[in-house]
Amino acid sequence: MFSLAPDPLELLSRMKDRHKRGHKFEHLLAELLSEANYRVTTNPAIAKPRQTDIFAAKDATEYLVEAKWQEPPFDLDDLDSHRARMGRTPQHVIGVVFSMSGFSETVVREVASRRERVILLVDGEEVKGLFRGNISPDTLLRDKRDALVQDAKIPFWNGASRWSHISPPEPRLLPRPDLALRSLDGKSLPWVSGRGTFDRIVFAQALTDVDWVPALGHGVGFHLGLVLEYDTDAVAHILNALKDIGWLSQNGTYSIQQAETSWHGVGAKGFLSALGAYKRRYRLQTGHLHHSEAATYYDASRHGMFTLAVDMSSRGDCFRRIALSALLYGIPVDTDPLKRLAITCGQSDNVYFRPLSGPGPVITVPFRGEIKVEPCGFLCTDRKWVGGLVVRNPFYHTTTFAQYVEGGDVAGLGDSIRALREQEILVCRLSSWHPLGDEDVHYYHLRRLEVVRTYDAAVWGVQCDWRGPTSQVDDALTSMFFGEFGEVVGQRDDG
Repeated sequence: MFSLAPDPLELLSRMKDRHKRGHKFEHLLAELLSEANYRVTTNPAIAKPRQTDIFAAKDATEYLVEAKWQEPPFDLDDLDSHRARMGRTPQHVIGVVFSMSGFSETVVREVASRRERVILLVDGEEVKGLFRGNISPDTLLRDKRDALVQDAKIPFWNGASRWSHISPPEPRLLPRPDLALRSLDGKSLPWVSGRGTFDRIVFAQALTDVDWVPALGHGVGFHLGLVLEYDTDAVAHILNALKDIGWLSQNGTYSIQQAETSWHGVGAKGFLSALGAYKRRYRLQTGHLHHSEAATYYDASRHGMFTLAVDMSSRGDCFRRIALSALLYGIPVDTDPLKRLAITCGQSDNVYFRPLSGPGPVITVPFRGEIKVEPCGFLCTDRKWVGGLVVRNPFYHTTTFAQYVEGGDVAGLGDSIRALREQEILVCRLSSWHPLGDEDVHYYHLRRLEVVRTYDAAVWGVQCDWRGPTSQVDDALTSMFFGEFGEVVGQRDDG
């Protein structure tokens, strides 16, 4: 008969012998820390002659750990005893108290006001979260240390709002996009929208091929499947962490998918704004409104490229899943930035680099001839130069895509073809920029489609160009030049 393993903390709570319960609790904590790759010593002599429960160390950080399971909350007498132990240890050692019954208000105020030695307080609810896998020891201890040292705060994670005690980062500190969305008459737009589905796709202004390097071998994948995060500031904190390690650029883009509508925009700041502005986005929506949304942010840097996938409620009040998936040029020599990122995202263990199985993660599909497209928006610089277009998708709800592909081979695109047919608009990058309102632009046409997949999303690079009197003359001159040059070469070969 199948049965679930009993909760070890629940079993301990039924024990009548408080001394045995405390000893068992200490043993469970030691196992938990050891499984999280801490070097653990029970009953160490570091604070001798005073007894110490656990000494734990990871990387260059060392902790003096005390485990308490008693009826009254941890009080001032207990704190004085812990400080006496701390006084017999080197200055860099951090104190940690795990107390299932919590802490008195006096203890919390005292620890926050006297920070000459750092002591971290972990209450019963947080201990339960650790054993359930809702948060890692690395993340919990780091967040508590940052809050205490930087802000003199003692936060208690309640399992639903990990960052409730930390002010969200300022959106203005995120990179400002090089291009901004504008309507056909030049007015600024927060985003563009059209008919779509729940296909997790995002358009890119700068698509990165991690195999485009002179070295041998292929790139690597790096994926962080985050624990459930219900804090609406979670995405802001993760984007800020990505900025700190140099992964955000001025070319970031995003897409948000509902059941029948998709919104597209630019920049990390714009992404945060769009996530919170769900009422404004829904104001003009006429189709069916689902109870959830799928949002994706894409960016590329000198390290490679990544997507940040977010599943959230349609009310914008909670995120059900956040996942980071990256394709990198290779394994960096210095992995410390990625370790910090993993801890920020709540995952410090079981995170690996996965080598890509073969070359060419970017699939390039050149179009045959000129597929004219109708613009419905622009991506412009501050100086009103057009570097991208929003166009009506010529393949929307059609079955003619393959006939426009050079060679007709679309096997490598897989499900992306179906997803392409479901998007009413395309956000394209422009091969040749031109001033906004340039009267020499006769029409626009598609040139190629590039697709790369991360673990969570498909990234599309749609390239288009424009035609005018100058470009037509250039084409004629180019054709004439290469035609004559080819004849001369042919004569030499014959000779």
